[in-house]
Amino acid sequence: MKFKAILPILGLMLFAANASAQNVIVDGDFESGSDSSWTLWLETAGMLTATFNYTADGPTSGTAGALRYQMVGEYTNGGVYQEVTLTGGNIYQVDGLIKEVSADPSTTWFEVWISDTAPVDGSDNGGVMLAKVSSWNCAGYDGDFINGCDTPAGDAKFTVPGSGPQTYYLILDAGVCCGGGAAEYVIDDVTLTDLGAPAVTYDTPPTELNEDFNDGDDQNNYGGTYRGFAGGDTGGGQDGIMEAISVDAQGTTGAAGDYALHIYSTSSIVGTGWTYYGGVIALSETESVGQPLTSFTTLSFDMKLGSASAPTDWTVRLEDLGANGSNAGSYNYIDLEPYFNGENYVSMNIPLADFVSAADGGTIAPNLSQIDVIVIGGEGEYLVNDPDMFVDNVRLYDAVASDVKDWQLY
Repeated sequence: MKFKAILPILGLMLFAANASAQNVIVDGDFESGSDSSWTLWLETAGMLTATFNYTADGPTSGTAGALRYQMVGEYTNGGVYQEVTLTGGNIYQVDGLIKEVSADPSTTWFEVWISDTAPVDGSDNGGVMLAKVSSWNCAGYDGDFINGCDTPAGDAKFTVPGSGPQTYYLILDAGVCCGGGAAEYVIDDVTLTDLGAPAVTYDTPPTELNEDFNDGDDQNNYGGTYRGFAGGDTGGGQDGIMEAISVDAQGTTGAAGDYALHIYSTSSIVGTGWTYYGGVIALSETESVGQPLTSFTTLSFDMKLGSASAPTDWTVRLEDLGANGSNAGSYNYIDLEPYFNGENYVSMNIPLADFVSAADGGTIAPNLSQIDVIVIGGEGEYLVNDPDMFVDNVRLYDAVASDVKDWQLY
């Protein structure tokens, strides 16, 4: 039997409603009695005869005339094709009727192909196969193309790549192979219908992280909680005795009822060997389960120093803890100190792209686990001021490009 390399069908199952769905095939019922709309193509000369407006024996559901293929024996391959103009980006569906009148039970096939290259006599055709029946899988078939026993998944549909008018060829190919004898097919009512462009579908927008802490609890709308962490020569850890993090009624605005996340030390750590200190805003209840943030573009938040002596050398980074809490990826630190500019309050809108570099592959991992707000003493340097910082109005969201603001100082 004959085998061809079948290109994947670049199709989508959804398509825009097209009240005027148009069949682009001319003389698909083959009743004109002329082959002027179709071109005969033969891989092996003299092995296949095509008869138009044939009325003696057609598909049961057919009407009037049809196209008859008579094949004389082994290694027959050929048929007719028609040039069509298709619109890039649109979906097309082929259909028609095919009846196997006679065939060797294991060697005969009928196929419908779409190709951007016209078949050439003496050569096999190529393209994307849309429909097929074969004597070895459905001997004596009498039905439509779409439900053919060997029709690929996708309901005989094809999505035209690109945009604008494009030239394609619909090929009605039949053949006999591998010891087979004479065979006959009758084809009728062939259509190639323009179903229009695929429907524009949108994923449900992901819920943005939007935490103003004003509910006074220790859990955000993602179910994540907050924890402190510190490290240095004396060790490190999270939620240890040296770290304190709480939601306090002293928000960044200072207004009554404005709560914020308070990151501070319970006792002085100056000169005790600590080189970094900070807080974590987790994005899920489970440390190793992050959030799919590929649809987000921006992180924004407010920060305010809790005391005049609090350090301003704070940074922010994004972190993907990965499976089992292991650190699968930490993204670039962004230094916030220059933006305080002598003030004690700063409001930031940071494009997520600012956190990544070529080493990260240029993208934020879809399993983002937490936001880290950290004060760092520097390479090998101890902290010289006790941490005291309020973080408020934290958001991860999708912003229209024109609305994404750069650093802002208030």
